[in-house]
Order: sequence, then C-alpha cells, then structure tokens
Amino acid sequence: MGKVRHSLGGAAETPEQYQVRFQSHQVHQNASRAAETPEQRQSRLHEDQVHHRVARAAETPEQRQSRLQEDQVHHRVARAVETPIQHAACLLGLRKQRNVAITLKWKAQMHDGFMYNSRYDYESNNLL
Repeated sequence: MGKVRHSLGGAAETPEQYQVRFQSHQVHQNASRAAETPEQRQSRLHEDQVHHRVARAAETPEQRQSRLQEDQVHHRVARAVETPIQHAACLLGLRKQRNVAITLKWKAQMHDGFMYNSRYDYESNNLL
C-alpha cells in the first residue's frame, strides 16, 4: 500500500486548489482501494488500527480533551445537516451496512412518523 504524502506546500493554496487536490487524492485512493485484495484490505485496516492506537497512547490529557471536543463538534455538524430520513436510517442501524436502499414508500412512511399514523396497518406494516 502506498503511503499518503502530506505536502507542506498546501498552506498557500486557495480553497479551490485545496478542493481539486483533495478530490484527486480521493479518486486515487478509491481506485487503489477498489483494486486491493481482501488480504490487502485486512492488512491495511490492521495497520491503520495499530497506528491509531499508537497515536492515542502518545497523546497528553490536553490533546485527548481537544480531540474529543473536535469529534463532538464534527458529530454535531454532521447531525445538523442530515435529513429526518437519514436520521431514521441511522437509528435503525441501516447506515452501517453498504448500499442499503430505502424505498420511497418507506421514506414516506418514516417521514409521516408512520407508526403513529391513523392509516397504519399493523398486519401488513404499511400505510393503507
């Protein structure tokens, strides 16, 4: 697996240049991940996990606090922009699986709060 090279030249770039560089990096990363074997994937994930543990073990309490606050802010921002459907999918545990399609009927039902809808039929699990 190729290592990510962090360039120091990124400090003077415009947001547009950063976006282009970021997207090209993402495309490259997606292409290389798509081509990897299950063994390579397992190895990469294990390597990431080890690196993550080492980085966490070396951090000071202040750094840990800062990281946790940053994670919390990022989480709140992500939550703030999600739609009610995405939120329901997240609560139902659908987001963790890949390629889960939520049909339009289910979207409509979730949006209606269908469990409390007077037209909800408990037998068929549908709106009548």
